[in-house]
Amino acid sequence: MIDVGSSFLKYHPIHSNHPNKKKHLFVVVNKIIHDENNKEIAICFYLTTVNNNGNEDLSCVFERGEHEFITHKSYIDYSTPLYVLVETLEYEEILGQVTMKAPFTEDQVGRIISGANKSDSIRPSHLKYLS
Repeated sequence: MIDVGSSFLKYHPIHSNHPNKKKHLFVVVNKIIHDENNKEIAICFYLTTVNNNGNEDLSCVFERGEHEFITHKSYIDYSTPLYVLVETLEYEEILGQVTMKAPFTEDQVGRIISGANKSDSIRPSHLKYLS
């Protein structure tokens, strides 16, 4: 079952044609009901490595070991949230396109949402879906 805090490995759709593409760890931070078709949509952000190149949005950073999959300092990339139907994620898991990982705690999800409210990378139109 996909719920707030669920995490999974998946290729990000905007990186699908990148020659060095790799799966990222995504976290479901909220679920909403789509008004037109009455289906659940998961709102997700992914983590990426802190490279200390000055371009990172460090509004929400996770250290190594804070989650089973995080092996080095990583941050939430707020610039490209993923909106996906929950039933699509469940189907992709069956197909092996998504690999479920341990869930994030309620406190960790709270940190992600708090970071979104401080971030300059997230578009304001996305913030309304995080409460």
